Amino acid sequence: MHVLVIDDEPDLLELCRIGLEGSGHKVTTAETAEEGLLAVKTEEPDVVVLDFMMPMTDGLTVLERLRRDVNPQGNVPVVMLSARGRPEDALRGLAAGATAYVVKPFSFDELEDLLTAIMEETPAARDLRRTRSLATLSTERGQR
Repeated sequence: MHVLVIDDEPDLLELCRIGLEGSGHKVTTAETAEEGLLAVKTEEPDVVVLDFMMPMTDGLTVLERLRRDVNPQGNVPVVMLSARGRPEDALRGLAAGATAYVVKPFSFDELEDLLTAIMEETPAARDLRRTRSLATLSTERGQR
């Protein structure tokens, strides 16, 4: 699996690179939105791991541009990473087109298992995963 990790934290990029490469995956990293969008075009990753909060261009904007301009067919799954753990934030990420939402700090094993599961799913199953997550989060938010 070829994973593109877009995050402004060099330490997190390095940890993801080391961990995923150690598990046999090809990893490309990008520290900015522009680098990340270019890498999606040129590197053609199987999956993108995208930070929610980045300076200048946030992850939601990157995801919107990815879905609109770079990968309009939406066949590249995106896992959004964020230090923001509120249901509203996860809802925003999933509603923008993320396949899954993972809160930092996270277990590396959890991330790797999620990436593997997503890559084994059909596009329809990924959409169902996202729809179920949106429904669960909407219900949780409504119960507050």
